[in-house]
Amino acid sequence: MNLGRSYFRVALFAGIVLGGMSTAGYCADGCGTTLRGKIVVATLNRAPFVTLSANSHPVTLILDTGAERTVLTPTAAGRIGAERPAIEFPRQLRGISGGLGSHEVELRSFAAGSVALPWHRVLVAPVTMAQVFATPSMDCSEPIS
Repeated sequence: MNLGRSYFRVALFAGIVLGGMSTAGYCADGCGTTLRGKIVVATLNRAPFVTLSANSHPVTLILDTGAERTVLTPTAAGRIGAERPAIEFPRQLRGISGGLGSHEVELRSFAAGSVALPWHRVLVAPVTMAQVFATPSMDCSEPIS
């Protein structure tokens, strides 16, 4: 057995364990969560929805905790008065079904309940409600807003 390798493994293990202990101790004293506000999360066929305020208008969005950006339909963006920014960059949404052209818009205000959200740029793309969320009373040909 290579003695140098064994010491390296022990040192690596100790670094991970002791590093984790010191981080855990630090977080127990200095980290944590802070309640900033409350918001209602509704569900439809097990999909979570939230209603936010954009430009002082309510917008109902699917809550996707893995999403990198907020996406509105062109209809919703027009309804709330979202405007294209002075400087724009080409954007492309990519997902399991391929790519979709999109563009950014700026919001004058964006809030979740009483908490103002600092990022006021969202994407606009012609997305539609997936069939998975359909209920007998729902028309899936209508885009989400």
